[in-house]
Amino acid sequence: MQTLSRFLVVGWLALGAWAFGAAPAKEDASSSPTLSSLMDFGKWLTGELTAPLERELGERLGQGAGSTDLERLLAKAHDMDARGDLENLESTAWLIRNSHPESPWGPYYLGRVNLSRGRFRQALGFFRQGLATAKHGDEAATGCYFGTFDSLFVLGEFDGAEALAARYPPKHPDEPQFAERRLLLEVAEAARGGELAPMMLTLSSDRVATPTVWLWEPLLEQTVQKLAAGNREEEAEAIAQLFVQRFPRSPAAWNSLALARWALGRYAEGFEAFRRAERLAPRPSPAWGPRYTLAGNVATKIENVDLQIEYYEKALRAGAGTALVLNNLAWSYYQKGVRTDFALQLAQEAVRIRPDDAPSLDTLARLQARSGQKAAAVDSINRAIERSLFDPYVEDMKSFRRELAPEGAGKEEE
Repeated sequence: MQTLSRFLVVGWLALGAWAFGAAPAKEDASSSPTLSSLMDFGKWLTGELTAPLERELGERLGQGAGSTDLERLLAKAHDMDARGDLENLESTAWLIRNSHPESPWGPYYLGRVNLSRGRFRQALGFFRQGLATAKHGDEAATGCYFGTFDSLFVLGEFDGAEALAARYPPKHPDEPQFAERRLLLEVAEAARGGELAPMMLTLSSDRVATPTVWLWEPLLEQTVQKLAAGNREEEAEAIAQLFVQRFPRSPAAWNSLALARWALGRYAEGFEAFRRAERLAPRPSPAWGPRYTLAGNVATKIENVDLQIEYYEKALRAGAGTALVLNNLAWSYYQKGVRTDFALQLAQEAVRIRPDDAPSLDTLARLQARSGQKAAAVDSINRAIERSLFDPYVEDMKSFRRELAPEGAGKEEE
């Protein structure tokens, strides 16, 4: 049995809350003199972490490197950063940090590497280290400031970003990079208070710079999710439509539109927008696992088994091997009457992860029965019923048990 019903009770839109898993457009390096060449967001999320090996290399190269020319290393690091050469940039950054521990540039570039790989918490730690040693107003301080702010903002820690802005006031606050981040804070603060006018006005104007779409995406996507889950579906769609108009190449924008339309019950339009988001994403990434899970749940709501299988399979391939996904995919195969052996394996794994989950036990029982394992099926369905006193499908489970073991039908009323 699928766990959709109880998922819907608590709000099925909540599963869309991995907004910062989106895959936006690339940042134009020329738009940012200190934060150049941000990698495609899909690469941030799927780039393999080689930090241990690169750190070891950097430490090895740094031994006895007291005479290392910092300017030469920085020139190399700037070039690697501009070219998006993350692996060599990381080893060079460790070398800078080990041979020149007083310099903020080592932590800065380590922050850049982690930011580009979507490891925002780690990036935040490095940027803060650099900011603590940099001189206020110089290039390293500016880079660490933006890195710290952007990491905080993408993590949704708006209070921290605001405190940072207050603690390190810029010498030239009207410069575009400072001005836009100040605008981000204003819009985020208003949205948190339920006021959407500033966000809608901003999206309708030229104040949002396309190169920083990756900063706007989490805020906009989270806003749409909260509105859709809070019975403000029409406002959610209005924000999502402006989001799409402003950033038509953003997968996060189209995913937000899908969320809003699903919340409005316009399922076909929602899936159309979701497929557009898929096409714009450079390649599947772990961030898409929860999105595919939600799409599978919506497909279950409208009883489209083919879509259920498509999106739960995609969720599994994206790394979302949760008990819910495993169980719901197994149940979808059961409904379709296909891949019974594989479905049984999925159901067994779902029960291993959540041994007291009644829907998973019910799915397992039915697949065991279909596979000829009657005794195991009876045991599983009994366990499911014992754990389903308030499950809306308990009567269906009891009916299935009567089919399996008519002689034991009386004990179900005990």
